[in-house]
Amino acid sequence: MAVFSHLIHKLPDVVINQIAAGEVVERPVSVVKELCENALDAGATRIDVALLEGGTKSIVVSDNGGGMSKDDLSCAVTRHFTSKISQTDDLSTISSFGFRGEALASIASVSDFSIASRLSGQEDGYKLSIKNSEQSLDPFGMPQGTHVTVEYLFANVPARQKFMKRAATEYSHVLAFMQQVALVYPHVAFTLSKDGGETFSTSGKGDDAQLLESILGKDLANSMLPVLLEEPHISISGWVGKPGVASASRPKQFLFVNNRIVYHRGIFAAVMQGYSSLVGRHEKPQFVLKINVSPHIVDVNVHPQKREVRFVEEQFVFAKVKQAVGIALSGQQPYQKEAFTETSQANHQPFGSSLGSSKPATVAPLQKPMWNGSVGAGGFSGGQYRPFQTPISFENAASPDVFETSDEDFPTYQLMRLFIVEDHGTFITVYDQHAVHERVLYEQCSSYYIDKKNSVPTQPLLVEKSYKTIDLTPNDDVYRELVKSLELTGFMFTETEDVVTITAVPVSFLSISIDVFLQESIKDLTDSIEVGTSETKEIDDQTHRRLAIMSCRGAIKAGDPLSTFEAKQLIKQFHQTSNNATCPHGRPVEVTLTKEEMMGWFKR
Repeated sequence: MAVFSHLIHKLPDVVINQIAAGEVVERPVSVVKELCENALDAGATRIDVALLEGGTKSIVVSDNGGGMSKDDLSCAVTRHFTSKISQTDDLSTISSFGFRGEALASIASVSDFSIASRLSGQEDGYKLSIKNSEQSLDPFGMPQGTHVTVEYLFANVPARQKFMKRAATEYSHVLAFMQQVALVYPHVAFTLSKDGGETFSTSGKGDDAQLLESILGKDLANSMLPVLLEEPHISISGWVGKPGVASASRPKQFLFVNNRIVYHRGIFAAVMQGYSSLVGRHEKPQFVLKINVSPHIVDVNVHPQKREVRFVEEQFVFAKVKQAVGIALSGQQPYQKEAFTETSQANHQPFGSSLGSSKPATVAPLQKPMWNGSVGAGGFSGGQYRPFQTPISFENAASPDVFETSDEDFPTYQLMRLFIVEDHGTFITVYDQHAVHERVLYEQCSSYYIDKKNSVPTQPLLVEKSYKTIDLTPNDDVYRELVKSLELTGFMFTETEDVVTITAVPVSFLSISIDVFLQESIKDLTDSIEVGTSETKEIDDQTHRRLAIMSCRGAIKAGDPLSTFEAKQLIKQFHQTSNNATCPHGRPVEVTLTKEEMMGWFKR
């Protein structure tokens, strides 16, 4: 029987490099990413990318960075040669994009590769060419910087090449990357060319508004709200979309951590919680978020392509992102506790100084509505109810001018018994009357819940309403949930073993039919209707759900008539609420139509 020795052996360098390439290089955009990041690490202020056939035939990346010497060129394409780190401790304070010393060697192993560079202060540059593992190094005339050409990607690895997509698809991935890196480096000029024609460029002048518009489009860019939260250990900036521009599919979502393009499930969840119920269950918000933290509290070495990062204090970062998004959406001024600087990073202390959320604007107690007649078992009789006679006022608002509305008396009227229209002369605003009233009721109920010193104003019923609990719902859990919801919103009642009796109704709910209100509320509670998460830390998600359901069922419905006075008072109250971009369930409340848009309908 034969005995085999040396079954385990060292792989040839070319095979090692191709294996490494499998981790680093997936497609043309992987090459573009690595080369652009090298250019940024070299201090480039201009980066030009040119593609042929989506990058499958040729990728050329040129920059005006610091460049490399003749000796460094040879080292740059050797695995595990790097200028970024030199010892183990450096891994915990990485501030550059590259550090592993693998990218250029990996790319060169799966393509026809050349790199030319001229170091600052030198008269000539040098060009290193690699083809079929053979190298040549020659003088090369060029301006300061680096010029890299990658041709026929994966031509020598057919198994990898067959997974490449159409040229148009590969190009689209490169374009998406270029747009993202441009967002995080507004002071660097980028250009992208496709088959000889320029398709994307930025000025490098740091004009955020122009950059945002060129990448997101004018309409979406105009619907973005600025984000800024700065503390000693973290800085969060960027933009979040207004709730009305949330998308159910393919939203624009860009996340950067220490200028890296990353994906982080926890941060995406924090953004969603920051929106709370302002977006629907199946909608996704649009955002561009830039998070900067001290390098030693983020691990960027957890993914082969550095697409993911891990934080030492995940909960701290989660809370700050949620807070920053919430502040932006509420319209408060950007929060700056102490500017995030290199000094503050160096003096980093354990996370013991987390910023507390500002208390949201609270609704002051409403005066009793003006009405004429008596309250009966199912609502009003013998008189006409005016539900919106007294406007809501605010106390201790974080930014009072956020909620100010014009004193102008715009023509306001009900449309189709579904909408309220406000005519501003050059545009009209159309409101969903149910959603508007729902938001108003939710704000009132939330205010009473948060500020427990004020009791809910109620009106005793002249004829009390009694219900057998078994007739309301046979499910005891649902019944207990109903009772808690009634308590939260200010209903007064008594309970015996099998009967509940409603004795008084909150003044905000005086116009309801109690029978219908209870039936609909029980149905929603039974069906576990989706209402999103709480909008403020003072209200937990379960309480938010109860308040949202009761507000929905207490609000006016489609088909309910409103006088002009009632419509105006309702809109006035609505404008004095916070988080009023949506109803508590996350549905939009209003749309604006300009005169120009409407004239376009008639081709005027």
